[in-house]
Amino acid sequence: MGQSEVENIVFRYNYKDLQAIIAKEDMRPKKPESIFSKLERINNSDARQNSPEDLKRMRVAAVDLYKGGVAVDTIAQALRVHKNTVYRWCRSEKIVGPTSLDGKVRGRKPGTHRKLSKEQRSALAAAIREKTPDQLGLPYYLWSTAALNLYMSQLVETPINPQMARRFLSQIGYRVTRPDRYYEKRNAKKFSIWRRREFPAISAQARNENAQIQWGYTIKIQPTSSVTETIDPTPTETAFVMLSASKQGAFRIQTLGKKPCADTFIDFLDRLHKEIGCKLFYFHCRFRISDRYKLSEWLKENQSTVKMFSLPL
Repeated sequence: MGQSEVENIVFRYNYKDLQAIIAKEDMRPKKPESIFSKLERINNSDARQNSPEDLKRMRVAAVDLYKGGVAVDTIAQALRVHKNTVYRWCRSEKIVGPTSLDGKVRGRKPGTHRKLSKEQRSALAAAIREKTPDQLGLPYYLWSTAALNLYMSQLVETPINPQMARRFLSQIGYRVTRPDRYYEKRNAKKFSIWRRREFPAISAQARNENAQIQWGYTIKIQPTSSVTETIDPTPTETAFVMLSASKQGAFRIQTLGKKPCADTFIDFLDRLHKEIGCKLFYFHCRFRISDRYKLSEWLKENQSTVKMFSLPL
């Protein structure tokens, strides 16, 4: 719509009509303002967003002002709390002592309100570290979000939130990160140059051959000391993990019982190719294995289904 058409529409109304329209808009019922928007408007944060140390200082200050003779209404207005809250703090400090002003830890206690019991979590962690999904009768070759959700649902016989898979992996030591962040952490400059100069040609080749690009790297899970209060199972020995992720962020992992070698790498690539069901373009950081020639021979024999590219990092 051009400027002349807008001016014509505006000038169809005279001054009184425009005033009536504006008054009608102002008389419309408005949604009541929530407490959070009020706090934001007066530039004051919600107390639940403050740290425990700040809340303790506020309670101590309220008690000190009360003992100094300041009116409760004045204290409540200054701290933006209800006056009954100030009375409760002062009464607790008088009966229990200064320790009552420390407050309590909010939120659920660690380990409570979980669908998986301690034994089920230990069994799931052991399955991820020692087995692959197909060995457990699942229709997957590598552990992924879908495989974990399916196996967890079988353990508890109820649907599982997909976010629980990544959260559980992080709790048992599998801190999966995006491959590009991993590469940039190793050498951001080299990775940026390679991606700008060489990757476009490889990406075009993958599109022409109907191949799927996968980004991979190897991570090491260090053993941690066992704590009796810890509910989540922790690894007791060093483990190497092969990881692969697509452009959309879907990851697949396999835990190795030893340091990566040609056999374990071949097994991982073969499982990954079966998992995606099409030709595979696999990018990986440089790695050192004693029998690299064995992997090279396997890649030559299966170049029609798998292609591997080493990143200059």
